[in-house]
Amino acid sequence: MGRFPTVRIEHAIDDKLRVVIPKIFREGFGAEQVYLHDRGDPRTLYLYPKSYINLKLNQFPSPLDPGFNPDELLRLLNVQGGLRYLEYDQNNRVIISEARVRAKDIKSLEIVTFQGVNDYVLLFLGKAREMQQYSQL
Repeated sequence: MGRFPTVRIEHAIDDKLRVVIPKIFREGFGAEQVYLHDRGDPRTLYLYPKSYINLKLNQFPSPLDPGFNPDELLRLLNVQGGLRYLEYDQNNRVIISEARVRAKDIKSLEIVTFQGVNDYVLLFLGKAREMQQYSQL
C-alpha cells in the first residue's frame, strides 16, 4: 500500500484557479515539497512528493552498468524538467496555472477531482463522474 489512499475527492476551484488539497492527501505529503507535473494528458495533472522524484532518479543504473538505458533516462529527465514546485497559501490552497488550464482547452472549470494513486496524487480537471467516463475511453 502506498502513502496515499485510493479515494476520489471533489473540490471546488475558485475563479483565481486556487484549490485546496484535501487534508488526507496533505497528510500524505507531510512536510515534503510537492511538485505538479503535466504529462501531456488533456485533463490530468500529477502531484508528486519530492521523495518520489528522488526514488525514480536513484533507480537508474550507472552509465557503466549493462542495464543502462539512455532513452529512459532522457525521458525521466524531461519529466523532471517539467515539474513545478507548489506552495500552499495560509488556507492550504495551491494555484493551478491558468496557462495549464488554457493549454488543456478547458472552457469552464469549477470542480477538480483528486485521486490517490499509491505514491502520488492524480488531479483531474473536472468532476468525478467525468473522470469515470474519461478513464473508460
